Amino acid sequence: MPQPLTDYIGGSSLLQGSLIDPVSGQPGGRVTSASIVIAAAKSGWDSEDNYDISESFYPIGMVQSAVIMQSRANSMFKQIGDPHMFMLPSTFVQVSASISKMYIDGPSLLAALYPGVETETNNDAGFTTTFDLMGDPQYFLINLASEAFSNHLDLAFFFFTEEALFLGGICLTDCLINNHQFSLAAQQSLLVESVNLMASGIKVFSTS
Repeated sequence: MPQPLTDYIGGSSLLQGSLIDPVSGQPGGRVTSASIVIAAAKSGWDSEDNYDISESFYPIGMVQSAVIMQSRANSMFKQIGDPHMFMLPSTFVQVSASISKMYIDGPSLLAALYPGVETETNNDAGFTTTFDLMGDPQYFLINLASEAFSNHLDLAFFFFTEEALFLGGICLTDCLINNHQFSLAAQQSLLVESVNLMASGIKVFSTS
């Protein structure tokens, strides 16, 4: 069974981190790719009172690469009688991300991105069965046309120092998957999945 973020980081609360190294008394050590946790949650996890970030997000696992992109189409203008250009910022910022994950054991990438989302399937007898996508780590989900993937998800990047001190994080909110790629090749010992997502915005986590 996939474990929530609390279990993944040893049970400590994300909001109890410190920017100061308790040994040296100096600001915490550097952040590397090995000290970043990428996790997913159902959108709306923060809609209830007394929500717990570390209980809401589930680490994806075995991520090989991740890219976050933001773009804003600023406009340039020029007025008569003035040789200089001036710019006006756009009110719309497009946020997107891409993730690649190795598939070795446990849930596939599409399943890992949708913890706790339920979907329905019809069997030959005409009965409808509802099941949790994360209920069985042996699920290999591949059909992006499934209604389950019409649900929004939140994708978070939690930043720790090498001494496991929480520094903060960012969360891409209300994401939907644009495309999914599954690659394999001769003499390739590992299977790789990748997705591209679009988000409605970015939320920032901090220790304060």
